[in-house]
Amino acid sequence: MRLINTETLKLENFHESNLPKYAILSHTWGKSEITFRELRNLNMSLLNARIRIKGKAGYYKITKSCTQALSEGIPYVWVDTCCIDKRSSAELSEAINSMFRWYKNAAVCYAYLDDIDLFDPIRMGDKDLAKARWFTRGWTLQELIAPQNVVFYIKGWNCVGNKLSMKEKLSRITGIDEATLITRNLESVSVARRMSWASKRITTRVEDIAYSLLGIFDVNMPLLYGEGEKAFIRLQEEIMKDSEDQSLFAWNSPNAMEEEGRGVFAQHPSEFADSYAVKPSSSRGEPYTMTNKGVKMEIPILPLERGLFLVVLECNYDGDLSQQLSIVVQELHRGRVNQFVRHDAVGLIKVSREMVLNADIGTVYLCKNVPNVKDYSSVFKVFTSTSPIPIETSSICSNNSLENSSDSILVLRKCY
Repeated sequence: MRLINTETLKLENFHESNLPKYAILSHTWGKSEITFRELRNLNMSLLNARIRIKGKAGYYKITKSCTQALSEGIPYVWVDTCCIDKRSSAELSEAINSMFRWYKNAAVCYAYLDDIDLFDPIRMGDKDLAKARWFTRGWTLQELIAPQNVVFYIKGWNCVGNKLSMKEKLSRITGIDEATLITRNLESVSVARRMSWASKRITTRVEDIAYSLLGIFDVNMPLLYGEGEKAFIRLQEEIMKDSEDQSLFAWNSPNAMEEEGRGVFAQHPSEFADSYAVKPSSSRGEPYTMTNKGVKMEIPILPLERGLFLVVLECNYDGDLSQQLSIVVQELHRGRVNQFVRHDAVGLIKVSREMVLNADIGTVYLCKNVPNVKDYSSVFKVFTSTSPIPIETSSICSNNSLENSSDSILVLRKCY
């Protein structure tokens, strides 16, 4: 790990087994950041180059962080813009996979909101604070949660409080409950809820929306810039290897009416935006695994009609044990035994506990990717048409339930 000496501003290398006390900076990147090469060669640069570097906004953040840390008796600071040699893909990969731990182990984290400029910071309200770009970025999510002590500064390096004193405001802005902000205990938080925290956050590179969540889910994986949305799929596969939490599959597509078929995994955290209250139920203990046919699960399954089924997940809304959540799936044909794609036009469905207990336990393979459209498109066209079928398409929403109709046909009805 490479750290900045707060007295000399020189970079020094340390093994993680013997790290000194250090502070860490959390900020949003601008166009005038200091690179590893610029800081390393600062004292050897020509006068004009030194003047140019020291005039950058990034240099201001570094010097302010070092001055603040030094005043608190902290000898070193870590800053992501200049403590990683990003020309080395191996070093970048190691840093990103270690970053949550680095923030967690810091003596203090300085969160610099350089786009907030208030005359009276003490009177700062939620709306004032929420305007900060810092709350919209993917990387700053872990930088808020991981450190025990986060101190917030606004433009001009004016302190406005810390994570403990501002916990109510931070919770309202980010959707992260106060207990998690303070205890940093993520193991008790469902996968769906953690994903929902990132649902409105953005990153410059598509892949970084997945890489910025590695620490939130305590997983590691290699970086493959250029893979695009596949990075988020890989993240979910890694989560699945160590977790029995089926809320991983409890997502809704914001463009549900436009979808025909989907794979089992979400394409972006935004699809978990409405899944904040989803919690895992007590598990039946049946493992689920990734195979070449898809995610294999031994799970309650309820037949609808025309190859449509409900797959019942081991999770519910906000701890309501009287019901469980399910997803509509379409069975594939042409020799694809027990293989299904997700039909996302309906979203998540609440199913009564009684119906779950009466459901058959079946082996299903939920496809990772959507196969040849000819295998299922005709059924989807029927499902979304005006033809009379045992599902009321008018009830499409994120809060549906399943019940028995008078003629014992399974019907979807809207919950109020």
